[in-house]
Amino acid sequence: MDLERYCQDGWGLHALLREPNAYGWRCGGDGRPDQSVSVDDACLQQYGPGTRSRYGSFDDPNSWVCYRP
Repeated sequence: MDLERYCQDGWGLHALLREPNAYGWRCGGDGRPDQSVSVDDACLQQYGPGTRSRYGSFDDPNSWVCYRP
């Protein structure tokens, strides 16, 4: 999934890794407060209704994927 696109479309911010794990992503930058990332919302935005997110490894922030249950 494209978290940069999610952050740009939602807040005009950038996807930033604040903690080195799957839940470490935030939308931030430009001196504004960070916004939470909803990876389920990012999947919905990019792949449509009925998609969900999951990570492959908690220790790998880039292991998020979207799927249809």
